Amino acid sequence: MASGSMLKYIQTNNSELNSIVEDEDEPREVSEQQTEQTIEKKDKFTVILRKYLKINPNNKDTSQQQDIMKSMSKSEKFSANNKKAKLITERIVEMIALDYQPISIVEDYGFKRVIAAAEDRYVLPSRKLLSQKLIPELYANKKKLLMTEIKMDLENIKSISFTFDLWSSQAQQSYISLTCHYLTNKFKLKNKTLGCSYFPGEHTGNVIYNKIKTMIAEWNIEIENSNSNISIFFVTDNARNISSALSHSGSNFEHISCTAHTLQLAINDAVKESNMTDLLKRCKAIVTHYNHSNIASERLTETQKRLNLAPHKLIQMVNTRWNSIYLMLQRMLEQKDAILIDLPKIKKGQLLFARDWNMIESYVILLKPVFEATKELSREDFTYIIYGTTNHLYN
Repeated sequence: MASGSMLKYIQTNNSELNSIVEDEDEPREVSEQQTEQTIEKKDKFTVILRKYLKINPNNKDTSQQQDIMKSMSKSEKFSANNKKAKLITERIVEMIALDYQPISIVEDYGFKRVIAAAEDRYVLPSRKLLSQKLIPELYANKKKLLMTEIKMDLENIKSISFTFDLWSSQAQQSYISLTCHYLTNKFKLKNKTLGCSYFPGEHTGNVIYNKIKTMIAEWNIEIENSNSNISIFFVTDNARNISSALSHSGSNFEHISCTAHTLQLAINDAVKESNMTDLLKRCKAIVTHYNHSNIASERLTETQKRLNLAPHKLIQMVNTRWNSIYLMLQRMLEQKDAILIDLPKIKKGQLLFARDWNMIESYVILLKPVFEATKELSREDFTYIIYGTTNHLYN
């Protein structure tokens, strides 16, 4: 690699680097610690080479010097202000936001290997830099752009609709999310997420109203301004505290109950008043058994294979999840033959008889239109003019 004079200079300045020059063309398996030590030595090697090339500018090995300089430039790490490094960092920050990746991904061994293979001169940002600077900066920049877009749109629209809901994380922490929806003067439907905020404490109607008012005010929209030329609507579920929040006097908006949610309430009331309760209880027990027992699940899978049925898992009904009754019964009906073969092997109280399967089939037929209607009403790329119908549906 190095000429005689260069090698002599290196040996004179730092004898521990001889092994790098001598063994560079002899690859071998090394530990991670040895690799780090080698990298540290190569950094010293680079410094000494630079000194040599500056001291000996008239060295005869000009072409070799140029090759060495090119090689060194390829092995040098990017500075923080490097254009390509900035672009990679920006894409990593966006990936974390768009794909819901943990910030700790920058410390994952596999991710480091991918980055090193793609561009070994790039230095990954630390978790601290991401959480305290890069991600907040991305949020601020995107919010600024969105605020400008909404401000320009508000100058030409006739109405705007807001939706919000409260929910709890797996850690039992309460949050509130807010979205807005409007049709531009060019008939383009826009949906924007305006916020998702930690919301501890008691969620009374007055507390919810003040929180929503504050979140909307951050976007320079005033819901209590009676002089506004824009009609403001809130579309929410039928929860009592939310209805109470939006019955605030002096407000400049109209509250509309979500039609899809109203349909689900109607289904829930129908279940309570019919003879479905016992059947649903037994169906839930069967699904729970297959979803929580590895042995039973494996038996069902083998039976599905023998019968050439789709290898689908059974779906559990969840009271707070829309259409979950339909989805559970529809899946059981799909897997009826496999369940009938395996069901006698589990508890006797969980058996389903011919009349039960007839009822399941009838309920699936009955609930399918509601399922399809809910899907249509929940679309983000389409809207329906159904104002004034929801109260009639429920009452």
